[in-house]
Amino acid sequence: MLTLGVDPNTTTHNKTPEPEPNTNEPPKSIWRAGLLIFAIALAVRVVYLIDSADYPAFTTPIVDARVYDDAARQWLAQGTYHDVFFWQPFFYPFVLAVQYGAGASILAVKMLQVMLGALTCALTAVLGQRLFGRSAGTCAGLILAFYGPLIFYEVELLATGWATFWTVTLLLLALRLHARLTWRSVLLFGLAGGLSALTRPTFLPCFILIAVWLIATNCRVRATRQRAALSAVLLALGFAVATTPVALLNLRENQHFGFLPHSGGINTYLGNHPDPCRVATAVGLEFEQLSREPLRENITAPYDQQRYFYDRVRRDADDDPIRFLRSLGSKALQFVSSRELPRNVNLYDTHEWSGVQRVLLWKWGSFGFPLGVVLPLAILGVLTNIRKLPGIVWTLLIAYPMSIVFVFVTARYRIPYLPILAVLAGAGLTTLTGALRTRHWHTIFGGLIVIVATLPIITLPGPFCLERDEHQVGLFASLGLHHLEQGDYETAYVCFQEELRRRPESFRAHNELAGMMLSAGRNTEAVELYRWTVTAKPHIAATHNNLAVALLQTGDASAAEASARRALAIEPYVERYFMTLGLALMERQHVDDAIAAMRKAVELRPENPDAHAFLGTTLALARRFEQAADAFAHAVTLDPFDLQNRLMLAQALADAGRIDAAIREFEHILEIQPNLEAVRQRLKTLRAQDPKRQPPQN
Repeated sequence: MLTLGVDPNTTTHNKTPEPEPNTNEPPKSIWRAGLLIFAIALAVRVVYLIDSADYPAFTTPIVDARVYDDAARQWLAQGTYHDVFFWQPFFYPFVLAVQYGAGASILAVKMLQVMLGALTCALTAVLGQRLFGRSAGTCAGLILAFYGPLIFYEVELLATGWATFWTVTLLLLALRLHARLTWRSVLLFGLAGGLSALTRPTFLPCFILIAVWLIATNCRVRATRQRAALSAVLLALGFAVATTPVALLNLRENQHFGFLPHSGGINTYLGNHPDPCRVATAVGLEFEQLSREPLRENITAPYDQQRYFYDRVRRDADDDPIRFLRSLGSKALQFVSSRELPRNVNLYDTHEWSGVQRVLLWKWGSFGFPLGVVLPLAILGVLTNIRKLPGIVWTLLIAYPMSIVFVFVTARYRIPYLPILAVLAGAGLTTLTGALRTRHWHTIFGGLIVIVATLPIITLPGPFCLERDEHQVGLFASLGLHHLEQGDYETAYVCFQEELRRRPESFRAHNELAGMMLSAGRNTEAVELYRWTVTAKPHIAATHNNLAVALLQTGDASAAEASARRALAIEPYVERYFMTLGLALMERQHVDDAIAAMRKAVELRPENPDAHAFLGTTLALARRFEQAADAFAHAVTLDPFDLQNRLMLAQALADAGRIDAAIREFEHILEIQPNLEAVRQRLKTLRAQDPKRQPPQN
């Protein structure tokens, strides 16, 4: 069997030995304790599932969960890979699709994730026992078993539970490899590293550094260098087994050979933008506007856009390095904050529907529980066991926070760091309890000093941008969006109204309600709501365009033109703003300018059938029927199933005097939809006008 440890016949004098994991505990004892932790953690999570059944989003995926759910269901229904498979990490939507394909419901998926979470707690207990002994391991497992934020995310349709599982799995495998490496162990570690990177790209630098450390450790001695080189090859092979199929799929879909998602660029840009309070919290229209920035330079390919955002971050850092360093410092404080920083869902809002979370997750002033207790104990654990920590643990301990801080910090992204924090907190707690038993007062007082000194750092800074109410997207706004997309307008309306009751300044609720009012023909109300959004966030071009559309419906074409031009002043590369401007100009009888605006829309987005259809409509109104027919023909080519565009094409052909072509088009429409009586009558009229189609005279 291949082993990669130091040859026993090789001299290793003058080498500083690497701290070895604690192996005093019998293996059976370790796994027995792990099973007990599994049972406790599973029981807590099942109780939470039952307790939180009234949570409005319990079986209704919202925000990122909705994106994953939609992607998985689309893949099953159509066999196509939704863009989210390569926009966000590939692993979770694929796993979700597999579970749905096997017949799992949302509740069944949550139960499976609950079991995975309980397994993570058990493995954390095993990790703690191997590093610091039975007591520390048991404490670590119990910390995770009752950790409120982790429990919440494990039950949601999110990758967080899997990411946390990979953290403890990678550490256990790395410790095993450090003790005794076999070819199977190396392949397994490489495979786990690949799967972790497919789940959360922030694992990639951690995995690479741990792998380099393991190989370098074996390269210190000449006799093991050949084995170390072979281990590197096997490790890369295991990693490639996990990542290469995804890279090949990405090459087919996006002409890019790579397994990482293309959202990395914009996420890094968001987290390091010069105006973090406006941008790091961007969702909805604001996020969409930011994501379109590369279009300003005519960059359309997904991974080219990713490079654009990385270049922006580099340029901003070069232009103002002091600001960039201050931003990193602020995010480091956010990472160690005891409070759970929201991104799309505020964890503290769950208290209304869950007694479990009211006990396991809360904040008192600026102090947050449970991290406000776990983190000081973890720091104490590091300080009291600094010589016992293997390099593997140090690598993850430092590399993972750095990878998060470089992008941006939220509660969800911090969760995968918990297993190592829980293990260190278990060690710190064991140190304190041991000192109490032996009355070792120096250790007790030293530990208390560490805890007291840590608390101000993790409690006082803030509130951070993500914590401010005006930057948050409320639960009911997200629920409203889900129901709106499902066509349940009544429920969506109730949700948006509830969001406004709870958060009167909710931009998302105002914007979506305005759209609903416009669709219902309540144009004046829509205008008022859209005016509110324009005042609240004048830097978002879409708000001005939405207002322009509503103003057109009220007949105020002049104001609509002005609003559309304001949208274009912010984003002159968005075709739909030119379409709105063209409609406003046409209403004002500025025909040539209207046609020019519509042509610009087609130029910006030639693959958009609506742009061609709007141009065709404008040309038809200007009685340029030949050109209109060409525009509608392009629209039909791009979307052959749009009957409205086919009808407009047929009518434009008829108006242009191309009767034969018009008849053929109307006949084709009737083949698709035979019960269109108006089309049948129009076809009869055209045939009467065509001498070639007249019946012969007797």
